[in-house]
Amino acid sequence: MPWCAEGFWVEREDDDALPLGSTAEHLSGLFYIQEASSMLPVAALFADNRQPERVMDVAAAPGSKTTQIAARMGNAGGILANEFSASRVKVLHANISRCGISNVALTHFDGRVFGAALPETFDAILLDAPCSGEGVVRKDADALKNWSPESNLDIAATQRELIDSAFHALRPGGTLVYSTCTLNREENQSVIEWLLSRYPQAVEILPLGELFPGAADALTAEGFCTFFRKFTIAKASLSRGCAKLRRSIRSRRQAIRSVNSRLRR
Repeated sequence: MPWCAEGFWVEREDDDALPLGSTAEHLSGLFYIQEASSMLPVAALFADNRQPERVMDVAAAPGSKTTQIAARMGNAGGILANEFSASRVKVLHANISRCGISNVALTHFDGRVFGAALPETFDAILLDAPCSGEGVVRKDADALKNWSPESNLDIAATQRELIDSAFHALRPGGTLVYSTCTLNREENQSVIEWLLSRYPQAVEILPLGELFPGAADALTAEGFCTFFRKFTIAKASLSRGCAKLRRSIRSRRQAIRSVNSRLRR
């Protein structure tokens, strides 16, 4: 895949062949089956060609992005892979073990604790946020069973708390990628706008116009890359949006005051 060094397209002429997920190569962890659009947030995280030493995947299950991050890091450095859902932690652990990942620490916490618990710790953070899942309806018709405008607003409120926590866990100068697999503005651009309004001198949106051929055409005015608008260019089969942010050096004092205030409450 030209925009994802560790990704490959697989085309099979024999539809009756053994499913890829049942092959010995897959079961032994030589590859991970992943939607093309799901690879884009990690590609964005590493788009500046920097090699972070400490990375956090805030909502990591089932492990596709954690294992992709580990591949980018050459199984070196350190990754904190967190998952709040107890049942999904088991799947995450199984995939990390299957793929032979040795630079991951697995945690099971509410993602909203890390800003206070591990302030200014990580060089890079991926927040593939829990969302309403509007972009996965193509392969999962049940995704919208509980959909409602009210539930979207509730989810967006949680997303704001998660990105605020992730922002504080990011070291000054570090980068954060926020992504969802949903379509509405409340869970995408509005979350980024909220963070910018909360820390106007501390957050910088980084360009993603060269992430893949034609990506510039998928950018919103705010710099949010909405793959559902131009996803055919990237051959991304699911709708997804993401933004990349940098925390400025001058944000240190502001962030410390905010965390201390929350701890006092």
